[in-house]
Amino acid sequence: YSGTVFVVATAGEHTFYVNKEDKVYVEAPEPDPDDVTTVKLTVDFTSINSSEARYAAYLYKNDSINEWIDLGKNNVSTITLTKEQVAKYTNIIFCRMNGATTANEWANKWNQTEDLVIAGNNGKTYTITGYVSGTDKVTGYWN
Repeated sequence: YSGTVFVVATAGEHTFYVNKEDKVYVEAPEPDPDDVTTVKLTVDFTSINSSEARYAAYLYKNDSINEWIDLGKNNVSTITLTKEQVAKYTNIIFCRMNGATTANEWANKWNQTEDLVIAGNNGKTYTITGYVSGTDKVTGYWN
């Protein structure tokens, strides 16, 4: 705000100001990135794509709190996690699966990312860059 300003009112988390030119300004708090209604995550499997593959995401907090999400056969997929899923799960693993199977389970997984954190990655894409030699893991980065 330019010049001298005066607080004229507050309403909840909003503060209203007036300057010498009688212009009103409102200051609102920054939204909490962890207080979201949904989280959108995109994964790009293009670098390891094959026509025989399909893709899945494994959401989890621990061994007993987990969920698989089928991503189909597209190289690039976006998933929208609900507020309940965001509250329930802390991590995600993206997997390239055996396309001759339909069940999302570890026995059908060909490759997987490392354990990725969901928090702080809303709206980002995880781009897979290649394979980790001698393992079933793939490398990648958030952007």
